[in-house]
Amino acid sequence: MVKCGDMSCPLVQSLMLFCLRGKNRMSRALRLMLLSIFSVLFCASPAVLAEEPFERFLQKLREEQLFDLALDYLKQQSSRTDVSPQFKSSLKFEEGLLHYQSASRLGFSNPKRSVKLNDAENAIREFLNKGKQHPRRGEARLKLGELLLSRAEEAKQSAEPDAGSPEAVKFYDDAHKLFEATIKELAGILEELKGARIDPNDQAKVAYRLKIRQDLRQAQLLSAKSVEERGRSRQAKSPQRTADLKQSLKMFSELYSKAQMVGVKNYALFYRSAIQESLGMNDDAIDGFQRVADVASVEVNSTQALRFKTLAKAGQAVALANIDAVIELIKASPSAAE
Repeated sequence: MVKCGDMSCPLVQSLMLFCLRGKNRMSRALRLMLLSIFSVLFCASPAVLAEEPFERFLQKLREEQLFDLALDYLKQQSSRTDVSPQFKSSLKFEEGLLHYQSASRLGFSNPKRSVKLNDAENAIREFLNKGKQHPRRGEARLKLGELLLSRAEEAKQSAEPDAGSPEAVKFYDDAHKLFEATIKELAGILEELKGARIDPNDQAKVAYRLKIRQDLRQAQLLSAKSVEERGRSRQAKSPQRTADLKQSLKMFSELYSKAQMVGVKNYALFYRSAIQESLGMNDDAIDGFQRVADVASVEVNSTQALRFKTLAKAGQAVALANIDAVIELIKASPSAAE
């Protein structure tokens, strides 16, 4: 028998989503009222009380791309007394995520996109300013950096080819500085969590240490990528462009030699090889691409290798057979514990 509030019931979930999706069938006020009712029923369900019900309900709204309703739901939770302090402390970050996800659904030419990105950035920065010791701080920093990279790419695409984009350069530079500050902060936290400093039986702390380590490597990878793209956003023959590419080449090389996480090493190798090709280091680039290809067992015969080398020496982009498959494999590769 289905009890009132049993949100695991498909019938109840379908009714909830049918009502909340009804943009043209009911007023916003009525939808907000239903949102409140459903959230109360959902969070009162004995089946989900131990599973962070408020977060679960929020995630359901996010999956259905009901971003505006999800934002209204967050505002409702800020004044509730039965919400856990941990969830309440993340509300501003969740708000930023929702604005960012909403913006990502809009095209570059949509005027609402910039507004939503601004709202997302402001919310995440507010969370970071207040949550100096919050366990999701590293995640929030990375998301803010991702947002800056998104705005940089948007500015870069709107510029004329080879003309450079000062706006994109600024966004990439801001992202690089943010990632470097994140690296410094995460490295300090990781130092405090090393070895015998935490109980190996404390699963929460062990998981937290692993997350910090993963966030650190991601920040290092994105910092190097920000410098590379900052260079590629400058004028084609600018000395600063070459300087940025050389700097990012060094950063990717160091990351490749030090990182033990398989996915990070493969990304670093791939990006390093692309930069080497751009700098005319053709033999090194081909060797790197070949090693990337080996990850997916992509065979490059002598004829293909010679063709790649000829293309590289002609100043054209290095082509690699099945490169899309290789990249997908890199993305899916497991992370080895360090």
